[in-house]
Amino acid sequence: PGRSSDFGKTPAAAPRPGDRDSSALDALELCGAACEAAKSEGIVLAPPQTPPRPSQTIRHQRHLLAEAEHRFALHGSVWDAALFIGSPQLTRSDSMVVATLLVVNIAVMVVFLGIVYYVFAQATFTPDLVRRLEQWRTNFGHNIKYYDDNTLTSLTERVCAPDRYQVEMSGQTSNLYKQIQEYIGHNSIFNGPSLVTVSLLLWSLTVATDIHQIWDLSRALRSLPKADATLLCLADGDGPALRWASIGRSRTCWLLCVILFRATSSFSLWVLGSRFLCVYTISVAEILLNALSLEIILTIDEALFILAPWRVKTLIERLEPLPSPARCCRAGTRDLRPYVLLALVVGFVLTGSLVANDVRQTILEANSTLCSGVQDFVYSTDA
Repeated sequence: PGRSSDFGKTPAAAPRPGDRDSSALDALELCGAACEAAKSEGIVLAPPQTPPRPSQTIRHQRHLLAEAEHRFALHGSVWDAALFIGSPQLTRSDSMVVATLLVVNIAVMVVFLGIVYYVFAQATFTPDLVRRLEQWRTNFGHNIKYYDDNTLTSLTERVCAPDRYQVEMSGQTSNLYKQIQEYIGHNSIFNGPSLVTVSLLLWSLTVATDIHQIWDLSRALRSLPKADATLLCLADGDGPALRWASIGRSRTCWLLCVILFRATSSFSLWVLGSRFLCVYTISVAEILLNALSLEIILTIDEALFILAPWRVKTLIERLEPLPSPARCCRAGTRDLRPYVLLALVVGFVLTGSLVANDVRQTILEANSTLCSGVQDFVYSTDA
């Protein structure tokens, strides 16, 4: 039942091992003929390959990205122009102008570093300032000579409430109290120490960018072929482009001196500039201006490059980017430069935050000395 359609049919005979399907034989014959024709024409048929697994493809892509050749292009700055002082492509007057600009750039950097070290790197809020504020409150803040008969307040009350009273004297102390309140703030996050930390981060990233360029330049110059003389030749392609073919020994020593002095000045600016942001002032507006002024110092070399001779500008503009070796020397080796720069940035920011926290503790002590306790009393002394 249910299989009436199959009733009465003769069962098919089971296929024997020796039988071959005619269609399969025809396909094999056609395939063989095609292979013979390809061989006669010199065409080599490669066996089918299995597609690579996704993990193998990703590893191959990572290897290609790591071993790719990078190029470093010089930009318009006195530091880069100083690399060609004494080059045959420049006249003697061109080299003298570039050397003068280099000396001016170095002099400005040294003067700024000296001013920051001897003036701006000194802490404003010290225990001595707290002691002087205590003396002010004892000698002036509660003295009956400075009692206001109209508002019935002591000088301490008027200084500690600048929004309610007009202070006719001790303006410096009153401004100091306003700066303390702005720096401390009424929020645990949006206050002066947080602004100092953000400024340190931006300043550290700015200097790290400059150090990154110095590192790239040193790698590119190190990869140039060494010879008895420095050679610049015309490059293949459209336009009168120049290619740095080789570098001489004396030029190598000069480039090493320029790169070392540039790296030393950048690192010194990093250290002194970070301390300048942490300890010199507590004014929120001045902290922002100080961060901008530090960044301007790093661009002095680009500003001075405007005075460079036209032949020097053309040389740097037409020079092809220098080939730089791969980031990894061999397969499996990591490029440690990003990790080193990251460690330096994090270290400077954390160190600066600790210094800013010490300054904040001194500021809190000064605020307590100036306006804590009872304020509405005065005293007098007998003659």
